[in-house]
Amino acid sequence: MPMQRGWLEQDQVGFHMDVDAALWAEAASFKWDFEPADTVKSMVFEIEWIGEGAAVSDIDRDFYGVCGRFAESTQFISRTVESDHVRYDVVVGDRSHGHTAKFMVIGERAAGVARSYAENRIKKL
Repeated sequence: MPMQRGWLEQDQVGFHMDVDAALWAEAASFKWDFEPADTVKSMVFEIEWIGEGAAVSDIDRDFYGVCGRFAESTQFISRTVESDHVRYDVVVGDRSHGHTAKFMVIGERAAGVARSYAENRIKKL
């Protein structure tokens, strides 16, 4: 997909509304407590994982469910497991426009999954 100059939307309000609607639809998996004034400029969303399971793949499953609700014709999602949370960097769009956002999956359960993931990676080395 060739990107055009100015491809990234400057006004993220519409995308923010899509994210909010997606989270409401997936409320069994995530809790959040942010207002557009908190996140519409930074496009960094902190969400707490309350879904089922105990592995990074379980968080992935639920997060991709959210992303599927605001998907566009092209999307790129990168996951990084940090020491106490999981971060997803998301780029979505089409030929005419695009959006970027960071999702920080936080909370006690996500932190436990992140620690377990790190311990298992060390064991495999």
